[in-house]
Amino acid sequence: MRRAHDLYNTATDAWARFRLRSSSYGGQVAMPTLGADCAERYFSSAYFAFLALAFFAFAAFFAGFSSFAFFSTFAATGALAASRIDRA
Repeated sequence: MRRAHDLYNTATDAWARFRLRSSSYGGQVAMPTLGADCAERYFSSAYFAFLALAFFAFAAFFAGFSSFAFFSTFAATGALAASRIDRA
């Protein structure tokens, strides 16, 4: 019983540390191996860019856009991602 209690404490401590780290930098998990704030902000922006690209690709596919419109949306998403990364 003591061993199970120790295992539970270890798991809850690890979860608490994870929650503490993930609350920094806009909800993204901090990356202690990189250590630099700019790297953590870069990955946060890259995650945003991936979500934006996925959304626009989904919308373009289901709206039946031509390939030109799809690639225009792709380019606009890339420009948005670049501007967010530069500001980070």
